[in-house]
Amino acid sequence: MLGISKEEIEIEEALTKIACEFIQYRSENKMTQVQLAEKLGVGQSMISRLESMEYNPTIRFLMEIAQKLDWNIEIKINSTHYKNEEVRLYNTSQSNALEYKMFIN
Repeated sequence: MLGISKEEIEIEEALTKIACEFIQYRSENKMTQVQLAEKLGVGQSMISRLESMEYNPTIRFLMEIAQKLDWNIEIKINSTHYKNEEVRLYNTSQSNALEYKMFIN
């Protein structure tokens, strides 16, 4: 065993999907990181950190960004012995979906 938990793997997968969504958006809109940062009201370093998976964005941050990019976010929480929090980001102009799952004990 590598010492990496299932939850850590799921978070890394979610961060990868988020990074890919930002990269794809910039590519499709022929934007630089600086241009996207200006559109979102953040610094270029934030875009770089998102795209390189160095930043784990909060739900609040994702919702604010989604509004600016015309994306929809759905949040679903199922309660059992743990909470399963599922966030989906939709790029409404291309109907792509990004799923983000996080497990909390």
